[in-house]
Amino acid sequence: MDSKTVVRKLISGSLLRVSLLFCSIVVSFFLVPFLVHALGDRQHGFWVLIGRFMGYYGVLDLGLSSAVSRFVSRAWGQNDFEEINYIFNTSLALFSLIGLVALGLSFLAALLCPHFIKHQAEILLFRRVILILGFSLALGFPVRSFVGVLHSKLRYDLLAGVDFLKLVIRTALIVYFIKAGGGILALALITFLVEILGDAAYFGLLVREFRELRFGLIWVSLGKVRELFQYALFTFLQEIADLLRFRVDEFVIAGYLSVSLVTHYFIATKLIDLFFQFMSSALGMLAPVFSQYEGRGDIQAVKKAFLEATKIGVILAVFVGSSLILYGKVFIERWMGAGYHDSYYVLIILCLPITIALAQGSSIGLLYGISKHRYLAILSSCEGIANLILSLILVRYLGIYGVALGTLIPLAVAKLFFQPFYVCRIIGVSCKEYFFDNLLRPAIKTIMPILGYWFLIRGYLGPSYLNIFLTAGLSVVVFLPICYFFIFSPRQRELIKSCVIGDKIRVAISLCS
Repeated sequence: MDSKTVVRKLISGSLLRVSLLFCSIVVSFFLVPFLVHALGDRQHGFWVLIGRFMGYYGVLDLGLSSAVSRFVSRAWGQNDFEEINYIFNTSLALFSLIGLVALGLSFLAALLCPHFIKHQAEILLFRRVILILGFSLALGFPVRSFVGVLHSKLRYDLLAGVDFLKLVIRTALIVYFIKAGGGILALALITFLVEILGDAAYFGLLVREFRELRFGLIWVSLGKVRELFQYALFTFLQEIADLLRFRVDEFVIAGYLSVSLVTHYFIATKLIDLFFQFMSSALGMLAPVFSQYEGRGDIQAVKKAFLEATKIGVILAVFVGSSLILYGKVFIERWMGAGYHDSYYVLIILCLPITIALAQGSSIGLLYGISKHRYLAILSSCEGIANLILSLILVRYLGIYGVALGTLIPLAVAKLFFQPFYVCRIIGVSCKEYFFDNLLRPAIKTIMPILGYWFLIRGYLGPSYLNIFLTAGLSVVVFLPICYFFIFSPRQRELIKSCVIGDKIRVAISLCS
């Protein structure tokens, strides 16, 4: 795949992913309060806990998804179709076995649920929901091989199209059945149906788009199993660490405080999740590109693309993160109603380290794309253990704020003092250059106009959707020319001018090479 094709797919994929995220945000704005008020804090908190529990099934991936994307991307860069078929079919066989394990674990969880659920009615409900969602996840594991190949070929446009259809169908069904009196069992059935439809769509797209792929046991290789797992081992460790970093807080709250407070914490983490998704949609597609460049031996292109993406990531992360803090209070008040003010303070605590982390999001893609993610997995594991320990200690004294602080402290330390130094050593950039030119300088240039605008309009900001969106929208209008003339470099401005007059391909190639 030549550079023009790579860039064209990155541009279209990024635009489609951001558009899809925008639709998801709009849906969430209306759907979350709808579900909370329809189900009640306790039932909604119960649904959140089930979702978090099912999220633990993700560790059964064992890091293979990233390995498939990594090695298939490298093989595409080398035009080695035999290698692609070996990797694809080997991963498909492995994921099929993992799906069977996931199904067995679902039956085990359903059998053991009386040991940690007291009410008889909730035991029966939990069993049904676990089995439905477990079966859906089991069927979805083999599909990860399809998605990995689509990722490696940068077909984010196709993936975004399927996800958009899933979003529309899921939202329509949820609104209809919850209004009709359905509960979390209806939510589980809807999730199952939509995921099955999505899996079928992924398979159809794969068969249609990639004629080079072959299916069969003759393409399953024990050598490829070892190669995949050598890479996936540290991805698996990273996934375990991510569970400790971001997916245990609700269980700590439920265990030491109450299930109802899980909903209050979830409101803040929902906004943080959207922040994650926005950054991933905008800049989370570079790992396969790094792999393809490495496959061609063009390390200089990897370095330039990484540094350019880092600067853009800082601008986006600081703008969105500061906007969440500045507008979050009135938004939550309007979005959820009275009684959820504590969610805003949790949002502030979480938003600070998350902004620091997402500003350096291209580092993650780089390390995974060139198989240098071992250090990241070890660092994240230490961070996750520290998060759990601190949360268990601080929840006793500070409630849900203590749980949020348990996330803040280790995350900030890891992203400020450990990860950047390792990345600088990997790509051969001085720490001073990386911190000041690529992180600190764009961050300061971004935050200054945002704060100036906030002090001018804060007296006019009120808890109404029209007021919030007009004020926030105007901040974008004000920020864009400031960003163009005072934050972007002269070279970047020339690239944007070329893009405006239609020479998009040349601009993007300059960014990635």
